Amino acid sequence: MQHLDRWDAADEKRRTGQPVDAEVTEANRGGLIVRLLGLRAFLPVSQVAQAAAADWRGLVGQRIQVELLEVNRRRNRVIVRQAVTPATPP
Repeated sequence: MQHLDRWDAADEKRRTGQPVDAEVTEANRGGLIVRLLGLRAFLPVSQVAQAAAADWRGLVGQRIQVELLEVNRRRNRVIVRQAVTPATPP
C-alpha cells in the first residue's frame, strides 16, 4: 500500500505544479536519473535549467528542485523538469 501512496503523492504534485526536492543519482546520454518521493524519475537534458545545462552531468550527487511532467503508474514512468527557482536562474 505504501508503494501506491508514493504514486498518489507524485500525481498530486504533478497536478498542483508544486516543486519537489530530488536527488540526482546518475547520468546517461539522454539526461539524468533522479530519486523523489521514493520513486525513480527521468530528467531529460532538454528539461535541465539553462544555468546548469552546460555541465548537466555535474549535477550527479546534488539535490535539485524538479516539477513533475508525467506520472504513469501503469508504465512505471515519471518524467520531470528542473524547476526554475531564485537559486537556479532560467
